[in-house]
Amino acid sequence: MKIIKNNLIMIKYVIKLCPLYVLVSILFILASSVSSLADVMIIERVTELIVKVDVVYGDIVYQIVLFVIVTTICLIITRLYYGYLVPRFRHQWVKKIQHIMFEKASRLDMQVFDNPKEYDLFNRALREGDIKGINTFDTFVRFLRSIFILLTLGTYLVYSDVFLLLIIFVQVVLTTIIQARIPKLWYRASKASETDYRKLGYYTRVFYLEKYTCDIKTTRVSDLLIDKHQETWKSIQKTYRPVEHKSFVYSAVEDIIYQVSRYYGGFFYLMSKVYNNPAFTIAKFSGSINAVLRFTNNIYGAIGNFVSLRENAMYIDDFLWLMNYKPQIELSGGKLVDLKHPVIKIENLSFKYPNQEDYALKNVNFSILPKEKIAIIGYNGAGKTTLIKLLLKFYNVDDGKIFMDNEDYLNLDERDIRSKYVSIFQNFQIYSVSVLENVLFRKRLSPNDDEIVWNALEKSGLADKIREQKDGLDTVLTKEFTNDGLSLSGGEKQKLAIARIFASSSPIIILDEPTSSLDPVSEYDINKKILELCIDKTVILISHRLSTVVDAKKIYMFDSGEIIEIGDHKSLMKQKGKYYEMFTTQAKMYLEK
Repeated sequence: MKIIKNNLIMIKYVIKLCPLYVLVSILFILASSVSSLADVMIIERVTELIVKVDVVYGDIVYQIVLFVIVTTICLIITRLYYGYLVPRFRHQWVKKIQHIMFEKASRLDMQVFDNPKEYDLFNRALREGDIKGINTFDTFVRFLRSIFILLTLGTYLVYSDVFLLLIIFVQVVLTTIIQARIPKLWYRASKASETDYRKLGYYTRVFYLEKYTCDIKTTRVSDLLIDKHQETWKSIQKTYRPVEHKSFVYSAVEDIIYQVSRYYGGFFYLMSKVYNNPAFTIAKFSGSINAVLRFTNNIYGAIGNFVSLRENAMYIDDFLWLMNYKPQIELSGGKLVDLKHPVIKIENLSFKYPNQEDYALKNVNFSILPKEKIAIIGYNGAGKTTLIKLLLKFYNVDDGKIFMDNEDYLNLDERDIRSKYVSIFQNFQIYSVSVLENVLFRKRLSPNDDEIVWNALEKSGLADKIREQKDGLDTVLTKEFTNDGLSLSGGEKQKLAIARIFASSSPIIILDEPTSSLDPVSEYDINKKILELCIDKTVILISHRLSTVVDAKKIYMFDSGEIIEIGDHKSLMKQKGKYYEMFTTQAKMYLEK
């Protein structure tokens, strides 16, 4: 029932997205059935005419011409179906279902990426879902085609000799039992190796992504990863080797059953009828042999396609996990905040990640006022980035509250919350699209977009570089797909990321150490410029380098998930606590350098 249910769900998707494909597939099935019956009937009819004493060659020619006309029409339909319509509709399906799957993927909760098992399911769904979906429909069409041909030829065999069906039936039962076991073995091995396959994907990315090039060329990390790659392949082979052995044995037994039942069963039985039953003519023998061969082949086709449907049903489970995923946060809906400059209030906030015992944040309390410039600092692992993820509602808060204009985050629409922020993270990305699209994260909607982007690039200091390019704002970044692509230096990438801030209309800016790869002076200059140019916006600076936050109105010092000090730079220096210790240590390092 699960096999039927899963396959029907996929077929419904195909019917919904490619309805015309279903209609032409029905025509293809009917044409195949007619062609198969015509093949059997023409051999019997022509043989019958040839062995007649008073043979009329005109009758033979008539039968052959009629056969040629019927089979030609069926052949044209078949070739049109396989050669033109199938590739066209497969492309149409992949395009549409990938669009749906990518939208689903964009709405997964962050906790999916924290859970290796769920991430494996997500990975398999994206990798298998589109192709397995259309493969399911194509397999179902081939299965129905075999069934229709079997019904057509079966009717012929019933009138010819019903005992032949019994011989074939015994063969079918035995081979079905064997064939049904093989895909299950492969699926279990595939599922057991999913993490290993993701590792292979990771090692592959390292070798073709530009950001790893320097390490690969200057260290022995390539040798390490090649060894890891080989170890992972060995692990996969170890998982699959028993499956390969069992599959070989099953296939060998299946072939023996097929040959014995087909030749020693069907053929010998028909030959005995020719010798023992004068009414069973050579014409009947020829037609029956042809029918048995075709019937047997289509039995195997039906079994093979059913087994494929059964195999697809297993993979469809992963696809349906993605399609049926119900996010706890994403698309949950809720109230909207109308104020342009909201107040953010955090009360008694404690948080730990799913399946983790230790708290990433403990009893955090503070407020962020409109247009206020604050800094959140601390060593790595202090809880700074976790706090930002909660402010962006990547996770729901279980212990404590976050308010936006006195409205609990749990009651607010997550998309509306995020629209109030423009965030630049330490691991920001540059995409292989135009400069304008990289800054706006969307296509050009009006000529005014150009003005917005040029203004943002001027403020970030990248405008002159882009003006030098012949395509200006339409210059494609990176050389991943074109030799004319523009490759930016590390500092220029930082400036492009900062331009996204100046181009955004969001009232709250989050800078989660996006300039940490710059030298301290450059980082300080950029952060100072942001504070000066974004006077009418709220700014949240995240950093562990304290020289960049001295101009913040209020600084929150985090340690092990807790706020341990609050104040501006001067007041915190006077306290001579953790902030003072951290700042003077860093200052001493800079002076020594």
